Amino acid sequence: GGGGGGGGSSSGDWRSKGPHIGKLLLRRFDGVDRDVHAVVRKYLPPGEAADEPALWKIEHTEDGDMEDLYEDELEEGIQ
Repeated sequence: GGGGGGGGSSSGDWRSKGPHIGKLLLRRFDGVDRDVHAVVRKYLPPGEAADEPALWKIEHTEDGDMEDLYEDELEEGIQ
């Protein structure tokens, strides 16, 4: 985590409430011989532009890595 405030909110407005929040999912990665467990933490509503779809931020439960997924990727992993 880095320092001071300021700057625009161009990265949007991540929410801790929304669709899929708290769901568990499994992620598969090339070269990894087992599934990675993750939980959905945040939801970013779609922007006004066509190329700004909704995003979900997931946290890998084992190592705490964060990853942003589109809805189709998310639904693939949700059990």
